[in-house]
Amino acid sequence: MGATTWTNPLAAASFAIVLAGELWLLNGVYDWAGLRSDESAQLLQRDRLLVYLAALLVAAGAAGFALTGERGPALAVLATTVAPVLLIMPGPDHVVALYPCLVIVPVGAAMALRTMLAPGTPVTLTSTLTFIVIAVAGGYLLRGLVAAAPVVYSGSEEQAHLMAYGRLVCGLAGAALLSAPILWLLTGHRWLAALSTPFLLVVVAALFDRPDVLGYLGYLTYAITGPMAMGAAIYALFMDG
Repeated sequence: MGATTWTNPLAAASFAIVLAGELWLLNGVYDWAGLRSDESAQLLQRDRLLVYLAALLVAAGAAGFALTGERGPALAVLATTVAPVLLIMPGPDHVVALYPCLVIVPVGAAMALRTMLAPGTPVTLTSTLTFIVIAVAGGYLLRGLVAAAPVVYSGSEEQAHLMAYGRLVCGLAGAALLSAPILWLLTGHRWLAALSTPFLLVVVAALFDRPDVLGYLGYLTYAITGPMAMGAAIYALFMDG
């Protein structure tokens, strides 16, 4: 037998690169979230570029793990570089893009650590795909919900357009989220499908043209079903070998 992965210098270097990249990525998203709406929408804004570079650094670490033969875990680490995708949609509530990253980044660091300390632990493609879907679509669902159900309702025409835009984003995010329970069912993971399906109820609440009661119901539903779906995805990522 060869040396275990944690004694492999390339694996150790890959872990260090991933950890540095994930921390750099989170710092970039945090700084970007604190910008004004007009600044955050600039594609070449400094903090955006920092996030892009950090994602490339994490991808380089994932490539290092792949070179050690850990292709499944490497793909899972690579999946945590989706954070820049969450920064595409501009708007006054862009700060909420930070919240999914608070989950994505630790998952990437933890996966890199496990890959170094427990080599040969498999990670399925299905679990990686569902993690990406729930992380990205769930992040956009929150963005859409905040726009569709504003906490302070002014009744202005501008806010009405923003609410309609938010409902559209929620609908598209819900269509993407539907693929997660379908993937689980197709691979025989019924209880994981059962945990991720209620997340779609947020879309139902957001699509109603009432920003008051149904809007707050949407936030409550997201607070309950969002962690359920993401928890199931993370569990599968680490345990469904």
